[in-house]
Amino acid sequence: MSEREKMSLKMRLKNNKTFMKIYDRLLPYYCIYFTKSAVKMLYKQTFQRPLDLENPRDLNEKVQWLKVYEYKNNPLVEKCADKYRVREYVRELGCEEIMNNLLAVYHKPYDIRIDNLPEKFVMKLNRGAGMNFICEDKSKITLQQIQTMAKKWFHAECGERYGELHYRKSKPCILFEKYLGDDEGNYPVDYKVYVFGGKAHIVEICVGRKEHVKFLHVDCNYKRVNYGIKKYSDEFLPEKPKNFDKMIQYAEVLGRPFAHVRVDFYIYKDKILLGEMTFTNSGGFDNYLTQDALNIMGDLLILPERKGKK
Repeated sequence: MSEREKMSLKMRLKNNKTFMKIYDRLLPYYCIYFTKSAVKMLYKQTFQRPLDLENPRDLNEKVQWLKVYEYKNNPLVEKCADKYRVREYVRELGCEEIMNNLLAVYHKPYDIRIDNLPEKFVMKLNRGAGMNFICEDKSKITLQQIQTMAKKWFHAECGERYGELHYRKSKPCILFEKYLGDDEGNYPVDYKVYVFGGKAHIVEICVGRKEHVKFLHVDCNYKRVNYGIKKYSDEFLPEKPKNFDKMIQYAEVLGRPFAHVRVDFYIYKDKILLGEMTFTNSGGFDNYLTQDALNIMGDLLILPERKGKK
């Protein structure tokens, strides 16, 4: 079959609704049992070029390598990627002061009760990404709505379809944490610290999470670096927090055992609070960072020796 015929076949299959339904249903299982082949396929679909796992170079490629060879059976990564169990890791390091207040934990959706919760709170699933809810007025939501949302999250895929299998072994639970917004409903600035080999190098700053989100990058001296594909004027740079350097220290303590981790923080009323620890930025399919940035961070990520390889 010629390349032209292959492309024609792919287009016909993509336009076939029955085929796409079957593909969508089977993809998570393909990623679980044939992880290497699956991430190669997904990478090529995303970037229109093959993934060379024998010689990965940029950050995306090396994250794919970690997914295949390092994270499938790594108890510490599994623990720290779990938004509930990571609290134990933080306590073991003597850094419990950076944890947000935990209001309640539920291991079954229909055990959830909200009577004793404050009027404002944050609800989140302990694994995966994107499953969180910020309640700014408890009177506008019912217990049934909360329980239904939790049930949906419990049954949702948690990274399987992208080969992020370190989420799979975490038993799902629902966390309720303290609300961190101000009286006007503004959320604190989000600081994502990229740590390589226990050393922080780049901080991604996210401002305006509620609307008109803006991202920018600074180094650990709080100097602007143009890593994102969107360019903002220098006037956009927020004032350096007075405890920025302390936050960097926390990131390096938490990230010390790992070849790479992104440690996310909030600074709320001058207090440093841990958001989460992320081991697979954008699943290894990051299209926000420039290629130069991906190359620079790829050079910083020194991969461990492959398990089982002599």
